[in-house]
Amino acid sequence: MLLICNSIERKEIGSFSLKKIKSAAIKAKSGIYDNLRWAEVDPQIRKVKMDKYRFAFFFYSKKGTYIPFCIRIKQDKSIGNNMSFKNKNFERLAYAHLDLVEKDLLGGNFSVEII
Repeated sequence: MLLICNSIERKEIGSFSLKKIKSAAIKAKSGIYDNLRWAEVDPQIRKVKMDKYRFAFFFYSKKGTYIPFCIRIKQDKSIGNNMSFKNKNFERLAYAHLDLVEKDLLGGNFSVEII
C-alpha cells in the first residue's frame, strides 16, 4: 500500500507524477532499494534510485505501507547530493517530514494507492 500524505504532497511531490512515485514504491516493494540506517524500529527508510530521481520512503513493515517523504533529482542542491543520514540537511528534512506524516496520519489527511 502507498499512502500519500497531504502535507508531503504539497511540499515534495508537486510536479512529480503519481505514476513515477508508484513505480518507485513497486521497485522498493520488489526489494530493489537501499535501506538507510536510522532506527531499528518502524518506520524504516528505503531509498530508491530511478533514472535521475531519488525517492525516500518511510516503510512500515507490519502493514507493508510505503509513504514517500522526499523526492529529489540526483543533483538537487537543497539537501545536497547525498541522501543519507551522514548529510545533516537530509537528516533534518527526514525528522521534519516524519512529524508532518504523523500529523497527517492522525488527522486522516492522506490518500491511499494500491501497489
